[in-house]
Amino acid sequence: MLRLLGSAIVVWIATGCGEPQKAAYIKQRHALTIALHKIDNEIDISESKRLASRILQRSKTLTQKFERSLSPVFHNFLVDMHLKKGGLCWHYADAIYLDLLRHQAIFPHYRFHLVVAHKGEYFREHNTVLVVAKDKPLNKGLVIDAWRDNKRLVFYPFYKDPDYRWEHRKDRCLCEIRN
Repeated sequence: MLRLLGSAIVVWIATGCGEPQKAAYIKQRHALTIALHKIDNEIDISESKRLASRILQRSKTLTQKFERSLSPVFHNFLVDMHLKKGGLCWHYADAIYLDLLRHQAIFPHYRFHLVVAHKGEYFREHNTVLVVAKDKPLNKGLVIDAWRDNKRLVFYPFYKDPDYRWEHRKDRCLCEIRN
């Protein structure tokens, strides 16, 4: 009986600890789905949801790959000191961008771009991904930033980002620009 009770407690703790993470993921996926859908509400919501799931999963995978647990600035310091292998903002941006391009066929109503703020300023330059509805201007897109906050994916409308003023990374983008 004691063994059964102990097993039940272990199962309860193991599954109980995962519930807050799952609930946080569902909440964030819903918020990202809605934000993506607002880019162009004629896009089927199921495509927005698939895209949100893809972005969140890739962000999580990269955070694990780069062993991110500290602030972005301190993590950059560790990378610069060769104590960590990757995890700079452009590593996240490139990985998410290339992943989305590889899966473009399942997101036919969206286009993906690279954007930069403070280009060329060593301590201030920041790179990330921009999601835009097909045939819409860049300034109507959604900034997707997996680097800025090590705990969660950050996303803002291009023109409402409180921290950065973005410009298109034409020099690194593998996209057709339609402005």
